[in-house]
Amino acid sequence: MHRTVLTRFTPLSLTCASDAVTLNMLMGAEAEEEFAVLYLGWNSEHMYDVDVEWFRKHYKRVYDIAEARKKFVAVIKEKVSDKEKKALIELEQCMTLDLQYDCSNRYWFLQDLTYFHSKIQRDSGLGNVHYMCITGPTTPLPIYTFVSQHVMLGTVLTKCIEETRRLEKTTQKKALRNGPSDKPSPQLRTTPCKNKEWCKCNLNYASMVRRNSFGKRTKLCIPDDMGRLQNLDEHRFGDEYVSVECSSACKCSKNCPRRQLQKGGKKMLVVLCEDERNEYELVAGEPIVAGELIGELVGELFLAPQQEEDSNGSPVAKRSKPDASSPMNRTTQLKLKDGPFYKTFSIFNAEMAIISRHIGNAMRFIRHSESPNSLFIETLSRVNHKDPIIPRMGVFASKDNAIGDKITAFFY
Repeated sequence: MHRTVLTRFTPLSLTCASDAVTLNMLMGAEAEEEFAVLYLGWNSEHMYDVDVEWFRKHYKRVYDIAEARKKFVAVIKEKVSDKEKKALIELEQCMTLDLQYDCSNRYWFLQDLTYFHSKIQRDSGLGNVHYMCITGPTTPLPIYTFVSQHVMLGTVLTKCIEETRRLEKTTQKKALRNGPSDKPSPQLRTTPCKNKEWCKCNLNYASMVRRNSFGKRTKLCIPDDMGRLQNLDEHRFGDEYVSVECSSACKCSKNCPRRQLQKGGKKMLVVLCEDERNEYELVAGEPIVAGELIGELVGELFLAPQQEEDSNGSPVAKRSKPDASSPMNRTTQLKLKDGPFYKTFSIFNAEMAIISRHIGNAMRFIRHSESPNSLFIETLSRVNHKDPIIPRMGVFASKDNAIGDKITAFFY
C-alpha cells in the first residue's frame, strides 16, 4: 500500500494540503526540532527531516491533531503497568530503526488504515480515526470495508420511500387540522433552532414518531444551544429515545444546533486493542462531554429477513447466511450470529436494521455494557424535507468521557 508519513512524536496518518504528504509524528528525526518525512508512494525506509516550526506554520491543523494523538498515547501509557505493553506503547512515541525498516510489520498496516479511513472521514467533514494495537502479534487485524454512510439494496431504498410517504400522510392529516402550513408553527416544546418561529422538528416528532413501530410511546431528545442532547443520564433501559433534526422546512442554516448528524461527529476516536480477548475497542481520543455526538453507526441497511436472498450477488448481501435446517426464523439467526454488529430501528420501522460486521465505520467497535457511557438514538434527519427519510442511528455520550475511556453502549 502507498503510505506517506511525517514523523516525530506520535504516529498519525493524515492528509495535509494535498495528498502528497501525511503526518506521522515520531521521535525519529535526527534532531528534536525536526520531523521525519515520508513521501506518498515510498516505503517506510525513506524518511527526510523537516523543521518542526516550518511544519507547524504551514500545516497547523494537522500538527494540532498530531499533538492530540500524542496526548492520547501519554494517557494510555500512564494507565498501563505491564512492561511489555508499555514497550509497545512507546513504539507509538519513538520510532526504532528495526520498526522503520520492517515494512511488513503490522504497525504499518494499522497506519494505512489510519490514513485511508481518516481521509474518508475528512472527505465527509468528520473527525479522524486512529488504529493502535498494544498486544501480541497473534491479535487479528481489523478487516472490514470502511464507509461514512449506509449502503443498501434498491429494495431497501424503496421501503424507505414507502415508509416516508406513510409518515408524511399522517403529518398532512394533522396539519390540516392545525391550519395552513405556510405560517409559522407553534412549538410543542422549546427548540434551539436558529429560526425558532419556523422550526418544524417538534411537530414532525408529534405527527411521525411519537410512538414506535410497536405502538410504545417514545421520548424526544432536544439539544441545547451547543447541540448537546439533554438529560441522557436519565435514560432507562427500554426507553425509546428519538431525535429529530432540522430540514429545509425549518429555514435555518446548516450551522443550526439541531443538525448534529448532518454536521457529523468531529471527535478524534481511537480503535485500540489492549487485550487480545476483547480485540479492538472504540476509545475516546479526546474529552467528550455528556450529550455530545460521538458519531453515527453506519453499515449495511437491510430488511430482515429478506437481505440474504439477493440474486445479484451484491457485496451488501454477502454477509451472514441462515441455516435452513434451524428451527429459528431467519431474523433470529442473523441477530444471534451478528451479535453487537446488529442494530434495529424499532421507531422508524422494526423491519429495518444495520449490520456492520463486514461494512461499517469506527462505531462498529463499540462494546456492550450494563452501565454504558453512550446511547444509540434513532434520528429523523434529512437536509431537504422533500427527500425520503433514511433511518439513522446517532451515538451520543450519556456521560462525560475522558481521554482513553472506552466507548460503551447497551446493545441487547
